[in-house]
Amino acid sequence: MVTIIYELDKLRNLRAVEHASFEADISKVDYGPFFDLLCEPVDPMWRNLRQLELWSFDSQSVERDGLLRLVKARHGARDPDNDSHSPRAFEKVKFDMKSVPGWMTTQGEGDNGG
Repeated sequence: MVTIIYELDKLRNLRAVEHASFEADISKVDYGPFFDLLCEPVDPMWRNLRQLELWSFDSQSVERDGLLRLVKARHGARDPDNDSHSPRAFEKVKFDMKSVPGWMTTQGEGDNGG
């Protein structure tokens, strides 16, 4: 697996990101460090991220665990009017059926209102 660490410093510098859309690279890329940065409890990358889209990820790979951790970390997160240091809660997460297993789709609808 290739790790995308060499690009993470550049991505982390994009502090105002509110909407991100990703299509998985067909090569074997380790997205674990990317999801780790998004889930950091103290200084998460893209703390203002409100909408996330994932397309063509392999639902049987490590990305699925990272996505689940991220959704859980952002579920019920900060109120943007009262807390500027915590990550913002997601308003919308979009993905294709290839990118997540069916059970996660059901859980996500229950946790995030669909």
